Amino acid sequence: RDALHAAISEDDGRTWIGYRELILNEDRNRGDFASCAKRDMSVHQTQIAELPEGKILISLGQGVSRRLLSFDPKWLYEAKHSVDFSKGLDSVTTHQYIKGIKGHCAFNRIRGAELLTDRKSKTNTVSVKICNPMDKRLVIPNQGLVWNFPNADSARLTVKIKFPKGSKGGRISLLDRWVNASDKWSHHYAMCNLTLDSSLAVSKKAGFTPGKWHELRFDWANVTGAEKGASFCSVYLDNVKLTAKLPLARTTANGISYIHFISSDDADQHGFLINNINLIHVNDNVKGARNRKRF
Repeated sequence: RDALHAAISEDDGRTWIGYRELILNEDRNRGDFASCAKRDMSVHQTQIAELPEGKILISLGQGVSRRLLSFDPKWLYEAKHSVDFSKGLDSVTTHQYIKGIKGHCAFNRIRGAELLTDRKSKTNTVSVKICNPMDKRLVIPNQGLVWNFPNADSARLTVKIKFPKGSKGGRISLLDRWVNASDKWSHHYAMCNLTLDSSLAVSKKAGFTPGKWHELRFDWANVTGAEKGASFCSVYLDNVKLTAKLPLARTTANGISYIHFISSDDADQHGFLINNINLIHVNDNVKGARNRKRF
């Protein structure tokens, strides 16, 4: 229970708009998460009230973790989102679990994927390194990163990505739900997946150059109306479109709202680096777009 989401419906709950992370557990990376706490540290047990000016007030957490926050419903209708990691990892999930259940049925944790700053660049570019050091202390050694964006029936998502020489690759998944960053089985319930091995090939004619930054782009359209197996997501590498589209591995009722990056299952100290993830809805057919101005 490390993520709490908010969504809004305009058809009595049949479909939902937003699926945005309202809050991530502030204690989610604590090394003593389970062993030190004699309290519940989750972001659940919610109570919600509408304020007179149209804002939403929510009470969440339990005991000394209880807190209040408010938000504007307009936020759920936003059609774009981005992250460049210049403010750290507060807006993403990266933690991993240390073996051994302790305390209140929980695991102690480590942060996982780490921030790197390129001091040679003029802008001190900040990236996240995702690798697999095969740490035997952990339940699952694969490092990963999970990022949320406004749920999209049709959208364009871009990410800057670099695979150092010696990288074993990794996997990128698009989903309609939060997953643990180290969940190496998330591809089974993702809408689509792009898996890369040590060859770094994305098709028979295209692939990543070790040590070079590339722009990877995903364009999907009308995912909520697509049937399983349909070819629905186009992939571009440095603005060059790959011949084959990614197939829809699992259907979704309300669109895609997450991207998950995870390292190779093999031992891999090199891994890959990411920065500058951008998402934008690409047409006016996104659920709720017609009513964005009504609040």
